[in-house]
Amino acid sequence: MSMSPHWRPASVHCQPCSIDYEYYTATETADEDSVPILQAMGAPDSLRLPHTHVVPRQMETREYYAQIPRRYVKKLIKLYEEDYLLFGYDIPSLDSLRS
Repeated sequence: MSMSPHWRPASVHCQPCSIDYEYYTATETADEDSVPILQAMGAPDSLRLPHTHVVPRQMETREYYAQIPRRYVKKLIKLYEEDYLLFGYDIPSLDSLRS
């Protein structure tokens, strides 16, 4: 897939089905998820990742998607569908993103 790695689906970029990862984190909970990783590394207990993930308001998200033609939103959902499934996210419907 020839696209910027910043936008490439994680399922392609990280190959979670091909690599036996010992740990994985979710962006939303990386501060909590990192604790056992830091402990395994022997880091001091005082070392913690800051909580930096901010979830956009639902209305804000809809406002962004409302600016994108419906056919492109459908393509985006399809492009990231495997990521939604692999990482436990609900696959959004067009109506939920654009209403």
